Amino acid sequence: MRETSPVRFVGPDSPPGLVIYAEGDPPALRRQGQLLDHALRAAGVQRAIAVVPGSSHTRIILTLSRGDTVSARAMLRFVASLTPDVSIDAS
Repeated sequence: MRETSPVRFVGPDSPPGLVIYAEGDPPALRRQGQLLDHALRAAGVQRAIAVVPGSSHTRIILTLSRGDTVSARAMLRFVASLTPDVSIDAS
């Protein structure tokens, strides 16, 4: 699994990254998200992290299109931070 981890490919030229994981994810998935966030930060890459309370990995995926979810709002805020000249409602 280490060979396929995105952490191995993070470097100073990596694009900005948003890491989202669920509070209810198995410990290994939560740890992967934390490691990716740490690698992005260590490389000086613009990044954000969102932990979705009371959810699971599957539920996050299934509800991404709903604007009232923690993950959807985190995505909108992240995109807005990358494009300050574009109006994005991230409320």
